[in-house]
Amino acid sequence: MSVKLKDILKNKNPIYWLGFFLLFSFCALQCFAGNKDSVENKLTVMRVSHTANKAYTEVTFSESQRFYKLLKKGKQYTMFLELLKWSAKKHVPVIIQRRSEYSDTILKVSKSKQQKGFTR
Repeated sequence: MSVKLKDILKNKNPIYWLGFFLLFSFCALQCFAGNKDSVENKLTVMRVSHTANKAYTEVTFSESQRFYKLLKKGKQYTMFLELLKWSAKKHVPVIIQRRSEYSDTILKVSKSKQQKGFTR
């Protein structure tokens, strides 16, 4: 039994078309929504170290035993690096954004709204 497009379009059952519309809408939303899920953590920097690999700077936080990477190719690399060093010096947490819970690459660094002591 083969299903042809002509047979599908001839179907006049409204339940069928409603199901088709909902399925199509769901697929469209998933395709165009993109991956907006990211993880933000409030962490205090323990150490910022430059590695032999010139592509990234390695960052260690007191709340985690993992090593995180701050890529040097980013547009705001110097600002993020200054903020991380400030966090290490003052022992103040900063907000770290990553792509997912399992990612070790830092996408964004920002200070929390309660912190007003950081100036460039």
